Formats: sequence, C-alpha cells, structure tokens
Amino acid sequence: MGGIRAILGPYPPPYRGVELQAKLEFEKSTNAIFIGTSINPLNRKNLILVKRGPFIKNGPQLFFKIWAHKKQIKEISAHYATTFGFLAYLAKKFFGIKYTVTCHGSDILVNMDKPFYRIFNNFALRSASKVFVVSKDLGAHLIEHGYHYRNLEYRQNEIDKKIFRKVRVKNKNQILFAG
Repeated sequence: MGGIRAILGPYPPPYRGVELQAKLEFEKSTNAIFIGTSINPLNRKNLILVKRGPFIKNGPQLFFKIWAHKKQIKEISAHYATTFGFLAYLAKKFFGIKYTVTCHGSDILVNMDKPFYRIFNNFALRSASKVFVVSKDLGAHLIEHGYHYRNLEYRQNEIDKKIFRKVRVKNKNQILFAG
C-alpha cells in the first residue's frame, strides 16, 4: 500500500468551520491529497475537488476519485461523519484503507436524530480507527447515542490567524462575535 494521506471533506469557498478545518489540516500535512467538494471544482495533483451538490451526486464522484488513488492512499482523514465519513467507511470496506472521522456539529447534533442519516453515521463512526469531536458537548452527545468514550478524542478547531487582524473598537457598545 502507498504512503499518502487523503483529507476528505468540503473545501473553501465558502469559508465556514468544516471547510476551514479540513483546509488547515491539508495545509499542515506534508504528504497528502485533498479529495472533496467546493463551489469551485478543481483537479490538480494534490487537490481534487468536485462541484458541491447533493450527496447522491457527489458521493459516487468522490468515491471514484478515492478509487483512482487507492494504491497511493495509506489513510483517510474524513471531515463530517454523515457524508465524507461514510465514504471513508466504504474506502475501508472495499480497499482496506484505514480512516479517522472528525465530527463538526450538525453531523451529530442534527443527523443522529434523523433515522436515515443515523445509518450513514453509524457505519462511519463504528468502523473508524479514531473519532475526533470539536467540542466536549459533541462527545457527550455521541456517548448518549452509544459510542464508547475511549474511541472519542476532543480536538478543538484551530484558528487561522492570517484571516484575522486587529480591529479598532470605536464605540464601547459594539458587539463582536467569532464563531
């Protein structure tokens, strides 16, 4: 088997939590490829993006991209359990590629309460070598749904300091929020 790591998830734009965390992980990795979705599809050596759309359309496209690189991929880091985590589960089942899943929020807080999506999550989470959660509350929610705490690891979201700059507050009654 090969030696590269595949980051599997959404890629900016848009610039939201899951997209940014997946992108930051990719940028920190020295020997990795990114396979995912974006508003801007792209096919470069290490960045393989299909146009973002419904999972019923994206799922097969992304699985084909994994299949095309299966001999090179040593492991997968999937961001978001319901979709990308499920694809990582399929990659393990069909190609023997081990994987981890990072849960970011709605994949657990919303989708675990929807029977159809819960099936995808159960496959993804129960077969992962490690499940990361971005908050302790997400971990507690998974434990309530029967996942063992030893399989969970808390990994707080990182902040890309290049995005932020000092802001002068002109009025003390202003409210700032970063979330």
